[in-house]
Amino acid sequence: MTVASPWFRAVVSAAQMQEIENWLFAQGMPVAALMEKAALQIANRLSLLYPPTKFPRIGVVVGPGHNGGDGLVVARELKLQDYQVEVLQPLDQLKPLTQNHADYGKGLGIPWVDDVQALAHCDLIIDALFGFGLTRPITGAIADLVTAINALPIPVVSIDLPSGIHTDTGEILGTAVQADRSFCLGLWKRAYFQDRALAHLGQTELLGIGLPLQAIASVLGQIWPVQILGTEQARRTLPLSRSLVTHKYQQGHVLLICGSQQYAGGALLA
Repeated sequence: MTVASPWFRAVVSAAQMQEIENWLFAQGMPVAALMEKAALQIANRLSLLYPPTKFPRIGVVVGPGHNGGDGLVVARELKLQDYQVEVLQPLDQLKPLTQNHADYGKGLGIPWVDDVQALAHCDLIIDALFGFGLTRPITGAIADLVTAINALPIPVVSIDLPSGIHTDTGEILGTAVQADRSFCLGLWKRAYFQDRALAHLGQTELLGIGLPLQAIASVLGQIWPVQILGTEQARRTLPLSRSLVTHKYQQGHVLLICGSQQYAGGALLA
């Protein structure tokens, strides 16, 4: 992964990400295969960042949708790597694919626990409740669960986006998980660049899931409306190589057109 990779620069809304995924599925990519690709990336990063010698006990909080499915695949992979894994599933009804992974996880002997306090002995909690696309406020028992997770003195890693954050605006939908680390999958979601979400994201990282450029272009076009300026692009665009004895009159001139007479702070800072 480098910042020069085109997929690394794209920033998408929830609707755009869903369209890109739908393009993949229309071309024949099985939903289960994409889930495996994403979850295996997460499991590999977790095993490097949180090795079992230091973080042997992992709690995974899973929701009803495919974010929960991602979490269950991660739970399975960590179990096979000799972590002690426990799963908290607060909602009974799961999507079919997520239910399949829940059944298999139980078949492997992964224990299911009844409440978040049963995870209090864990060394790490994985938030796989809702991920991207949530639009309704978290209320009731699930809100209490999120509050309890935030109160535990245990690091939390969120899959795709901390549960409770609006994907596009970064708004806190009632309450939200306060993650120590967030793994964004595939393409950066807009919430990662909204100030209201920053306190919940923790350390952020984008994990590629092998999205082909034609899938991204099918939704965003050839020129993407929102992109991240990476270090390599900045260096190519801004030639900053200068003589040690240069001065401002040898470096050209810049005209700033910004602000107003009433609000001139931005112009003065620039």
